[in-house]
Amino acid sequence: MTLLRPCASLLRLPAAGCTRTFMRKFPHTPILPRRAAAATGLALAALLAAACVQAADTTPPKHSLFVSVVAGTHAFDGSSPLADDRHAGASLAFRFSDRHSLELSAGRTDTLAAASAARYDSRRLDALWHYFRGASWQPYVLSGIGEDEYSGAGGRDDRGTFANGGAGVFRHLGGPIHLRAEVRAQYQFDEDTWHGIAVLGLTGAFGGPYAGPAASPP
Repeated sequence: MTLLRPCASLLRLPAAGCTRTFMRKFPHTPILPRRAAAATGLALAALLAAACVQAADTTPPKHSLFVSVVAGTHAFDGSSPLADDRHAGASLAFRFSDRHSLELSAGRTDTLAAASAARYDSRRLDALWHYFRGASWQPYVLSGIGEDEYSGAGGRDDRGTFANGGAGVFRHLGGPIHLRAEVRAQYQFDEDTWHGIAVLGLTGAFGGPYAGPAASPP
């Protein structure tokens, strides 16, 4: 039970209470009912908790921390006032077992809204499922929840919640360093819209054994 306490604390993300004021500025945009958004968020949180429970059964004697820095492109939904632009982010992941990890991430997209400078920030908690951890190429899939904030012209801020899912791959470069490529789809509860993000970056493993390629037999 002690191992699961960090998982429980990480899952305390804002849910349906962070409804965007886009509802006032863009009344024509279809909005999901708050109850549906809350139920979906709770279901995703339950999936993350289940991943923690499953991972606790196979916890290795030592853990690893993975730090990633990525950059790429952010494609907003066609109905969004935000323009597609460059995206940058950083994340910290904790590996519970050879197959499971939890990752906290933050990202930023500096973009335009109605020809004015705007900024889109996001924070996420994802569960990752890893495959072929002993190989040079290590694919994974992910699912998670998060919150975002849009800062537009005039200093106005809008907040909301989202769910996301995606897939990626790590390429071992040597020692604790990996190349990371990832694509993800992001569903905005409050706006009923989809975003797409594709990134490329570097990941370093610290604090324990890293998942590099298995050594060749003598």
